[in-house]
Amino acid sequence: MSCTRATLLLSACLFVPAIQGQLAGTGPVHDGPATMQEPAVPQIFAPGVISGTANDGPPAFSPDGNTIFFTRTNGAWGAILESHKINGSWSKPALRTLLRPVV
Repeated sequence: MSCTRATLLLSACLFVPAIQGQLAGTGPVHDGPATMQEPAVPQIFAPGVISGTANDGPPAFSPDGNTIFFTRTNGAWGAILESHKINGSWSKPALRTLLRPVV
């Protein structure tokens, strides 16, 4: 067995059980090299403002964390939406206008 195969096999044996435990919610979450914390409880993001009944895609935040872009679809249509955090609250999502045609 080559060194690369042995390394991959050893890595799989060591890391797969740890990852499976985290995905199942039974393993600890490592937060940095020397600390551990319990898994976070999922929460709906800005309910009634950002999160709604339509199918919202994964968000993308601006570097300062005050703008969010996401897609929203309902099976018949889809759109890119944008919202801004102003004084600690998220604005109503608006359609994001593209400045140039998408090719």
